[in-house]
Amino acid sequence: MTIALLLSFLVSFLPSSTMGSLTNEHIEILSYAYIRAVDERISPQKFILLLNCESGLNKKAVGDKGKANGIAQFWKGTYDVFAKQYGLAGSYKNPYSQINLAANMIGDNLASHWYRCGIKSGFIKK
Repeated sequence: MTIALLLSFLVSFLPSSTMGSLTNEHIEILSYAYIRAVDERISPQKFILLLNCESGLNKKAVGDKGKANGIAQFWKGTYDVFAKQYGLAGSYKNPYSQINLAANMIGDNLASHWYRCGIKSGFIKK
């Protein structure tokens, strides 16, 4: 996917405040998230909305009183258990590793691990 196509895709649904703050690194990460969503047969739009809801697309985001970290806001224990289950290598705080794991989990209907943002992004019907 070219950068122009990705930006056109993102402009169609991300808030303008988010679009205005995207860096080249964000574009690379979002391009990867798009590809992983397609690979897992999940909606790239919903997946990117979920990541934006969870972390504001900040790979260093910290939430849940310091327990959740990264772009997909994994707790370390959750990340470790599911990474092992899926046979994934990679660092807990690496955004690409988190995207891989989140895409796998959502592809297996485990979006409930991101309940609030799963609803907001459309993966979970309320």
